[in-house]
Amino acid sequence: MKYALILYLLIGLIAQAWGQKLSFDRYQIENALIHSQVAQISQDSSGMLWVTSQGGISRFDGTAFSNITNRHGLMSRTSFAAVPDRKGAVWVSTSGGVSIFRNKTVRHINYPRFKTDWVGQIVCDYKGRIWGAARGALFLLSEKKVTQITFPGKKNWRIASIRADKDGVLWVNVYQVGLFSVRSKWKKEIDYSFVASPEYIRNFFIDKTEAKIWLITGKNLYLFNKGKINTVQEQFFRNNRLDLLTVFQDYHKNV
Repeated sequence: MKYALILYLLIGLIAQAWGQKLSFDRYQIENALIHSQVAQISQDSSGMLWVTSQGGISRFDGTAFSNITNRHGLMSRTSFAAVPDRKGAVWVSTSGGVSIFRNKTVRHINYPRFKTDWVGQIVCDYKGRIWGAARGALFLLSEKKVTQITFPGKKNWRIASIRADKDGVLWVNVYQVGLFSVRSKWKKEIDYSFVASPEYIRNFFIDKTEAKIWLITGKNLYLFNKGKINTVQEQFFRNNRLDLLTVFQDYHKNV
């Protein structure tokens, strides 16, 4: 199977894009991307993109990639998330555990009675809090302690991905169940009954300015808008044998 990181350049409003051909820019190993199987994308305050993958972390400044591996201090090359916090540090989760990049140094985090290699997803919310997700569990992380958050679902529920928006809402993607918003209570915003098994929603992105939610399975990119689900460029992905792994919107509204 062929994997690729693809940057979708959306010209004008997405609402006007149905029936039109979208513009695609593709970045692969040939462009110095460290690995073609991408796990997550985030962006720091300087505009730098942080791209995690099975080969390590690639940073993209809009022109070129620079790469970080275990030779630079990662606990493992298999990287799940690299998330900037509000203090200028970057929290990284790998198969070897959680680390913090700060001022060109790396500090590995160890919590008593808690294995940090369980943490797959990390996000920073508008208050600067660091959230972590590990299968059926949700956590608040700090440099000194970890706090598990009560999860209202069934015991067999698994968290596929999490996001935090600028309005203080935590969004939780529960495997084959639905997308939940978390404020003081949990609310199911999208039911995943429209996704045919064995496909499942791997990742998502919230576009609050346009009131839209991007959703991806391995084969399809969906756009949820005004209570309706639309499929975006399905044939393009099938024709190019691409397996979609993550979706992200940068400061310039490129998706």
